[in-house]
Amino acid sequence: MIQEVMQSLVKLIRGALLPFTISEEDLKQYGGWELKSELSGPWLAHVVKTVRLSYESLTALEIPNDMLQSIQDLILDLRVRCVIVTLQHTAEEVKRLADKEDWVVDNEGLTSLPSHFEQCVLQSLQSLKGVLECKPAEASIFQHQRTQDDVCLLCINIIQAFISTLEYLSTKPDGEVDTKQLIGIHSLLSEGLMGLFFCLGM
Repeated sequence: MIQEVMQSLVKLIRGALLPFTISEEDLKQYGGWELKSELSGPWLAHVVKTVRLSYESLTALEIPNDMLQSIQDLILDLRVRCVIVTLQHTAEEVKRLADKEDWVVDNEGLTSLPSHFEQCVLQSLQSLKGVLECKPAEASIFQHQRTQDDVCLLCINIIQAFISTLEYLSTKPDGEVDTKQLIGIHSLLSEGLMGLFFCLGM
């Protein structure tokens, strides 16, 4: 009876948040959420936390580990999805950074864009801290090569989004651009990319 309830719980959550991970037959019974907007990274992180608490409660009841495997698999898939969605949203945020550029150059010859970019990446990494951490009996989300490749590609997309933002700002026809602004653009590229690589290496 407990196992049937757990299986229903897992399929309901997969049907709502991970419909691509269940069979067509189960999708007909547990799906139907496709018209709803996709949850953001922070919401998915909250879902991971909630499912983890449920798993801990079931573990305290001394239920055999093999019966809990489906919930462990669900947690892993939710963690991976959370990372993917968060990095996708980060790339979208970086694309919109051009709207925040005010062209006010500081004493180091930089505008505020590198700082906005760094903060965007740092906030993304900070929101994933708990998701990336492995709880007892949990596996690393990077155990599969496909996940490693997907995350690597998304990180590259973030860098490319920042480069595209710089290229757009450097060619934007807003009248004449003085020398200080041109120096600022060059500094944005070097400092911004160095900042991202440093953050991703943490």
